[in-house]
Amino acid sequence: MVVGALRILNRGEKIFSETELEETIEYAMTKVILASNTTVSVESLQSLIVVAFTLLVNGEHAKAWPIIGSLTRSIEYLQLNVEEREQEAHTALLSPYLLPPSKDWVEEEERRRVFWNVFILDRICSATAGYRVALTGDNAWRRLPLCGTLWNTENFAVSPYLGIWDKSTGKIDSSIAFLPQHYPSPEQSTTVSTDCTEGINLDTVGAFAYYIEALESLTRVDLYFLRQKVDFRNREELSSWLTRFKELDMRLVHWKMFLPTKWKDPEVPPEETGRLDPNMTLAHITHNTSTILLHQRIGYPEEQLMNVKLPTFFSAETCRLAAGEIANIARKYLASSSQLMPLSPQFCFCLCISGRALLGESSHPSPKYSGHG
Repeated sequence: MVVGALRILNRGEKIFSETELEETIEYAMTKVILASNTTVSVESLQSLIVVAFTLLVNGEHAKAWPIIGSLTRSIEYLQLNVEEREQEAHTALLSPYLLPPSKDWVEEEERRRVFWNVFILDRICSATAGYRVALTGDNAWRRLPLCGTLWNTENFAVSPYLGIWDKSTGKIDSSIAFLPQHYPSPEQSTTVSTDCTEGINLDTVGAFAYYIEALESLTRVDLYFLRQKVDFRNREELSSWLTRFKELDMRLVHWKMFLPTKWKDPEVPPEETGRLDPNMTLAHITHNTSTILLHQRIGYPEEQLMNVKLPTFFSAETCRLAAGEIANIARKYLASSSQLMPLSPQFCFCLCISGRALLGESSHPSPKYSGHG
């Protein structure tokens, strides 16, 4: 808590000088890291999560990456990568049970949220530094976090699993059109291209879960479209690449289309709070960032794609609108938030992508509609 909060508190109170502040935070951070390396527990993971986010926000990425790598391995070590009821099925013969069962569903939800925070760090690390994700459908089966209102009031509910893709699913020649966004049980995995929506109650999830979904969409665009090796001279590979573009675009459209009414407009706060939700704000700007990254190569094609018929006008306009929406959402959120409110490193990443898109638009105006667009 000292690492995460002291800098923000000191900004208003001036409890320490800048030198004293840096030394105090550095001492606390070193103590947390050393203690966490000695004992792996839920509490030590929570402490390291705070340290990792703080380092990312401070721009000290090189210090954060090893901690994030350690967190993803520790999550598996403590079996927090799967639901408690599924742990025995995914345990090696001689694996020790390092954590006792949760006392109640509230503690189980707390552990679930530890996993999802590490998942977020893993995704941010991949998007900003280009590393491969460590937590995939091969080693992670988790229900989405419950709506904060249900958790805070201790109203028991069951949320759906998020469809996390594995490496084989994301191959460029594999269709993703019918992979479910959610599924009610591990038996209905993301490799099943059938309707798994029966029995799913999305009223149990809230803004935090929607942010996780938006971040996973960004990962899919990055890993399973932008980083795919494609020989554009090969008609079959080109066709698979364009099909992947259309399928990902449709999934992004559907995500926003099926949001609950109170979350659809990113610039209108829900009635019950009257304030823009930080998680939902992140969800919307991350969603728009995914849209920009997906459409940029189509809207502003490189030389090897110049002779391919592409919807260039539509994609360039989509990039412009998404970048403008990110700017508007960020402006309104920052204007209505306290100056002491910390921002996620994901916020800065999305603004960077938006700014780059707007600069690109001013340098290379949207292509006029033609038979290629």
